Amino acid sequence: ELPLTTIPLAGACRAVEISPTARVLAAQEGRKVRLVDLVSGENRDGFDAGDEKVQHLLFSRDGRLLAVHARNYVAVWDIESGARRYSIGGGTGKTHVLKPLLFDDEQRLICHASGKAGVGVVQFALDGTELRTLVKGNFGPFSSISSDGKLFASHAGLSRSLEPETIEIWSTE
Repeated sequence: ELPLTTIPLAGACRAVEISPTARVLAAQEGRKVRLVDLVSGENRDGFDAGDEKVQHLLFSRDGRLLAVHARNYVAVWDIESGARRYSIGGGTGKTHVLKPLLFDDEQRLICHASGKAGVGVVQFALDGTELRTLVKGNFGPFSSISSDGKLFASHAGLSRSLEPETIEIWSTE
């Protein structure tokens, strides 16, 4: 089989995300995030991630917001206006985001992060302030959350080297 289309990139790519509406593709190119309209095939204005390399991309459920994760922080962008809405983490004494997991139904970002309450699954307000820790624990680096935000799965083998490799399932409620 052949691909539907091929999109050339200007640099190395480590993160790709298709919006839930299947209208926009976000792709990391070095320190930039490129947006492509999948209907017209046209490039849209992207974002500069600063001096960090992008590791993860995550669209909100309606496809209007994009979380751009670079090293220990996340910047949330409005893809229509191109404006940065807020940032989480990135400095000494601040929250360190390990991985953005999900935008909930109210557009609040849920991340695997270390913050004032320790390491866990943290929910953030629409301005990027920490709302609450949903699950607290010493989780491994590989994690996932269910689409309804009720279950969190984490690889536990690296965080507890004496135990056999396992995946732990946690409730966020």
